[in-house]
Amino acid sequence: MYGNKQVFEFIIIGSGFSGISIARALNDVGERSVCIVSLEPSGGGLWLNQGSSSKLHHPSNIYLVPGVPPASQYHKNDNLYCATAAEVKSYAEQCFKSLNVSHIQGRVSDVSRMENGQVEVKIASVNGAPADGSIYCYCKYAIQATGHSHWAGEPRTLGLPLETHSSDLGTMGTKECCLVVGSGRSAADTIKYLAQKGSRVHVLYRSPTVYWRKIDTTWWNRVFEKLLSVAQSLTIHLTAKQAAEKEWERELIPRYTDNKAKKLLHWWSGTHWCLGPYEDNVDPREIHRGAGLSRFEYVVMNMFYHAYGVQGDASHFDLQEAISIDGKHVLKSNLFPGIEFDQVVTATGYRGSTKRFEHCIDATSAIAEPAPYNAYLIGRMLHAIKDDETLLQQWCSFVDVKPRFPYFDAHVQTMRWAQQNVKPTLVQASTFFKDFMRVNNTFPASWIGTHGPAGKIVFQNSNFLWKSTIAVLRSSILCVCSSFSLDFMLVLFYHLLWVWTPRWVTKAIFKLSGRTLFTFLP
Repeated sequence: MYGNKQVFEFIIIGSGFSGISIARALNDVGERSVCIVSLEPSGGGLWLNQGSSSKLHHPSNIYLVPGVPPASQYHKNDNLYCATAAEVKSYAEQCFKSLNVSHIQGRVSDVSRMENGQVEVKIASVNGAPADGSIYCYCKYAIQATGHSHWAGEPRTLGLPLETHSSDLGTMGTKECCLVVGSGRSAADTIKYLAQKGSRVHVLYRSPTVYWRKIDTTWWNRVFEKLLSVAQSLTIHLTAKQAAEKEWERELIPRYTDNKAKKLLHWWSGTHWCLGPYEDNVDPREIHRGAGLSRFEYVVMNMFYHAYGVQGDASHFDLQEAISIDGKHVLKSNLFPGIEFDQVVTATGYRGSTKRFEHCIDATSAIAEPAPYNAYLIGRMLHAIKDDETLLQQWCSFVDVKPRFPYFDAHVQTMRWAQQNVKPTLVQASTFFKDFMRVNNTFPASWIGTHGPAGKIVFQNSNFLWKSTIAVLRSSILCVCSSFSLDFMLVLFYHLLWVWTPRWVTKAIFKLSGRTLFTFLP
């Protein structure tokens, strides 16, 4: 540091899990001259203001940052549990404090390259106050980690009156009647949160949403969970290095072809649920949002959307502002006759990073899921290629790639590039990450390239007859689980609900039960 100028080797813009994981990756390869610049006073990004009942879309046993073991309640020693916003926020703070970095709270207004090759980062505001252009940081490498694609970045708002985004739900006071816009996982969490707070809730959604079928962690499904756990333990386990090599040496082709996509919602063999009325002429990949619903959520949320939901486009939604009898500012609409809303909550996801800085190395593209794992790999990768202008330019060009199906094989192109150019680095980083997972979890990770935890039998080098016996046993257990889970009955319920059931029936169920149904949601 000299005068009011601070100089670093690396500056990372953003302190969400992407920024934290990239900083951890740089620390792990010996980099100590690292600074994080963020709007927030601590790490966590979009999780800082979430509603208390919002949850991770991924099981939290894989939502980890290497070197920072989570508290036991973060994953409940369970490879199905999805941590709450409060648990994620606490873990993010723990991760942030563990970093060997400097931190500046402020808004980056410009990034430019000076004649001497250094990158100048201009901070236009610090701690919410104007900095009158006097705060500058300099570095050799600036990395933009402000949220990638549809997962994070800038909240997608619609410009509606009395609007707040679902990511700010935790800062919103109690409301009498709310309109929730959306049908994704954030919308489901928002509805549950508002209903449990005592608000009356209605929903406007543009299209139904496809979810993967998530196994319940409620007590009545523990038997099936144990059976599935046994089946999972009978998979061919790999060491962390073998799993990493398998991940980055396999042929990278789309998993869901057009023919496979048609089977996603099959009544017996399908792997996904639908929330809202599905039409056969719609490709399920186009309305997938990358999250899961448990069986009970699937039933309750479909009943709620049937009772209190209206399908329509919010961009063409006519909301009239009015003053209620008690003098409050409210909204009315012909789609919801007789209803006065005192809050609109848009659960419509994120726009990604809408403002991109030309002289930053991009960390908003993705090569893996979930965010911490992806960002850690990218951090190690960027460190390896930081002085190769050709590779950096190629990597940064992916920022404008927009996949047709964002939640299905969206990263195949970037993964192929990484596989061709930096595979040894990714195998090494992935091995380190998977070893950390193995040490901090006591169950087989149901993730790509499964690997056996300490103390478990490893079947990798077993003979063919033994492997075949194990495979048959595992398939038998899974068949039993599938038969007794009665998923086909739930799909039958879905069709009866949306085709034959009058709306007054589901409304009556919710009026009789009050908020009881929502208190049982996981």
